[in-house]
Amino acid sequence: AFINCPELKTVIFGENSKLEAINEGAFVNCGIDTISLPEGLKSIGREALRECKALTTVNLPSTANNISPEAFKDCPKLEAINVDRANAKYSSGDGILMTADKQTLVIFPPAKANSNFTLLPPSLNTIGEYSFSCCENLTSITIPEGVTSIGRSSFYGCKKLKSITLPESLKSIGNYCFNECTALTSITLPSALTTLEYGAFQNTKLQSIELPASLTVLENFTFKHCTDLSEVILPDTLTAIGESAFYECTSLSGIEIPDSVLTIGKAAFSHCDVLSEFTFPSQLTLIAEGVLDSCKSLTAVTIPESVLTIEASAFKYCSMLRSVTIPEGVLTIKGGVRFPYMVYYESDGAFAYCTNLSKVSLPSTLVTTGEGTFWECTSLTEITLPEGLNSVEKGAFYGCSKLKKVKVGSTVTSIGEKAFSDCSALENIVLAENTVSIGENAYAKCTSLKGIYIPSDFCALKLTAETISDTATIYGQPDSTAKDYADEFGRTFVDINSVTIPTGDEVKGDLNSDSEVNLKDVVLLRRYIAGGWDTALDETAADLNGDGSVNLKDVVLLRRYIAGGWDVTL
Repeated sequence: AFINCPELKTVIFGENSKLEAINEGAFVNCGIDTISLPEGLKSIGREALRECKALTTVNLPSTANNISPEAFKDCPKLEAINVDRANAKYSSGDGILMTADKQTLVIFPPAKANSNFTLLPPSLNTIGEYSFSCCENLTSITIPEGVTSIGRSSFYGCKKLKSITLPESLKSIGNYCFNECTALTSITLPSALTTLEYGAFQNTKLQSIELPASLTVLENFTFKHCTDLSEVILPDTLTAIGESAFYECTSLSGIEIPDSVLTIGKAAFSHCDVLSEFTFPSQLTLIAEGVLDSCKSLTAVTIPESVLTIEASAFKYCSMLRSVTIPEGVLTIKGGVRFPYMVYYESDGAFAYCTNLSKVSLPSTLVTTGEGTFWECTSLTEITLPEGLNSVEKGAFYGCSKLKKVKVGSTVTSIGEKAFSDCSALENIVLAENTVSIGENAYAKCTSLKGIYIPSDFCALKLTAETISDTATIYGQPDSTAKDYADEFGRTFVDINSVTIPTGDEVKGDLNSDSEVNLKDVVLLRRYIAGGWDTALDETAADLNGDGSVNLKDVVLLRRYIAGGWDVTL
C-alpha cells in the first residue's frame, strides 16, 4: 500500500477506524518514527513495516491478537513495542513484546540496549521465533533458567553477538536459530538438550563444540559454513548426522564418529579442506552422496564391512587420496555423467577426479558401478574388475591416463560409452566371452593400445571409428562382429584362436613363469625366436620393448636387464 514512501513520517488513524489488518509489506521502507495502531486492529502481517529505518515506537491496541514476529524486520531504531493493558493475547514489559501469560518472548526491539534478562518474569519458558532477529547491536546475552525452547531464527543475523549463556533447562533449539551470528565463537550446550534443529549454527565462527549425550540426532546444515570450527566432540548416543551438517568446515582436520551413528547424510563433510583422515562408523550401511566431496587433504579413509552402497560423488575431488579398499559386502557404487551447457562432460562418480588415487581394491560382492566412477583418476595404474560385476558403465575410467592394466571379470556383459576413453597408457584389453556390447568411444584415444581381444562371435560394437583406438590390433573369431568392425574401419585383425590370450598376470621377462627373471628366460627367448618347435612362452611377457613383436631386440633388452643395466626397466 505504501511501499517505498520514505517521506511518509506520520500515520494517523481515525477514532472510528475499521482497520482490522495491516497486511504483509504494507509500509515497507517508510519514514515513520512512531505508530499508534487503532482499536479494532487484529493482525499485523509478515514484514508489514520492514525497513522503516526511523521507527522507534509501536503502540498496539487491546484487540491485537496476531502479530507476526517478523512484522518489524530490519527496523534498527525500534526501542519499544507497547501493548494496551486490556489486551488478552499480548503484554509488554519494558518495551519487550511478550504473550499475556508472560511465558513467551515474541519480539525484542533491536535498538534496546538492555539485554539483562534477570528482570524478566520467572514464568518465561519460550524464546519465540525471530524474536531477536537482526538485533545487530546485541553483543552478549544470558537466557534465564526456566526457558525450555528457543524458536527458529530467534537470533538470526545478530552479527555482533559474541557470547550467549544457555540455561540447563533448555531442551530445544530451533532451526537457523543462530544462523549468521558471525561473531559467535563459543557456546556450551546444556545437558538436557534433546533437539537441535537444522541450520542452528550455520555461518557462525564457532571454534569448538561438544554435543551433549542427550542429543541423538544432528540435523541437516547444523554447522554448515562454520569455517573456524576445528574441534568437534560427538556423544556415543548419536545415531544420525544430517545432510551438509559440517559442509565447508574448512578448519576441521579430524573428527571421531562414534559407532552408534547409523546414518550420515549427503555432503555431511563436503569441502572440509583440511580433513586428513576419516573412519566411517562400524554399523553404517550407506555412504551417502557427496559425503566427503572435495575434501582435498584427505589421505586415508576406512570403510567398514557393514557398507552395502557407495553413492555418487562420495569421494569426488579427494585429490590427495592415494589408496582405498572397498570391503567385501559392497554391492553398488553409484555415479553419473552430465553434459552441462553442452560444452564439457562432468562426472559425479564416487571417486571422480581423485587424481592421486593409484590403488583400488574392489570386492568380489560388487555387482554395479555407476557412470564415471573413476573418471580422471590420473594416477590409477591397474584395476581388477571382479567376478559378479555386470557392466562397465559410461565413462567409468575415462581419462585414467596412467591406467595400464585392466582385468575384466567373466561376468561383464557390456562396456559403456567412453568407459576407457583417453586411457593413454592402456596396452591390452581382454574381454570376457560374455561381453556382448561395446559402446561408442569406449576405447577412443587409447594411444598405447596394442590389442583388444573379443572372444564373442557376436559383440555389438558401436560402428564409429572412435569406438576402438586405431592403434589396436583386433583379435576375434573369424566370422564375427569384431571381424566386421575391423574390415569396416581398416583395422588389423587376427584370429583369436591362433594366439595366446593374455591373462593380465604376465610379468615382463618371466617367460617360463617361475616368478624369476634370469638367464633361463634368455635361453627360452632365443630358442623361441630361432623357431624351436618345442618352445612355448608368453608373448606378452616376451615383448619387452612393447613394439608388438618378439625379436632379437627383446633378447638384447632382457640380457641388459639381467646384467644390471641402469637404464633398463621392464
